[in-house]
Amino acid sequence: MGFRKTLASVAALTLVASPVAAQAAPREASPVEGEEIAGNPWIPIAVGVIVLAIILIIALDDETPDSP
Repeated sequence: MGFRKTLASVAALTLVASPVAAQAAPREASPVEGEEIAGNPWIPIAVGVIVLAIILIIALDDETPDSP
């Protein structure tokens, strides 16, 4: 019966301590620089080149066999 009381005490302690531990560290928002992503012209250019390459690969795919 001693193990059950110990287990119940540990469970009660964790239920009490978990909200306290969750509030222990104050959280602050990190600064976000939106200009780095929005002002970068290379990302849309790279996406456009990749999409164009995929379209060309699909359009130029010849399904007819080369041998007679």
